[in-house]
Amino acid sequence: ALEAAGAAPLTTKAYEIFRVEAGLPAAHTELTEAYTPLETGLAAAISSTKGCYTGQEVIARQITYDKITRPLVGLRLGAAVQAGARVLAEGRSVGEVTSAVVSPRLGALALAVVKRPYNQVGSAIEIEQNQGNIRGEVAELPFRS
Repeated sequence: ALEAAGAAPLTTKAYEIFRVEAGLPAAHTELTEAYTPLETGLAAAISSTKGCYTGQEVIARQITYDKITRPLVGLRLGAAVQAGARVLAEGRSVGEVTSAVVSPRLGALALAVVKRPYNQVGSAIEIEQNQGNIRGEVAELPFRS
């Protein structure tokens, strides 16, 4: 009925662009065993009053001892990059690109898990690429024009 009324289905590519622009983690990219929910920006989904659950000790330590040392951040980039690429700062590896898109509105963007203190908005970073590093900076999520 919606298509008959003129609506077009959302393509997978368009959905991915909207998701990255919004700064939302996704299964198999940010939501993996490599990162905790706190590192991927899902603190609101964690109960501090619920009883025992798998991973509770790790989450409690991250909160109690300020150990969320590599949160999910947005990156504005000079060119397109690939997920899995290393994020560099001051010549050192400080994180990994988890999702990357080229937005028609905002240009080359990525989500990445980046270590402190390089995760601060405005921090200069580079993405390691075979053909030469791509420059960028850490941006506030969600991305804005």
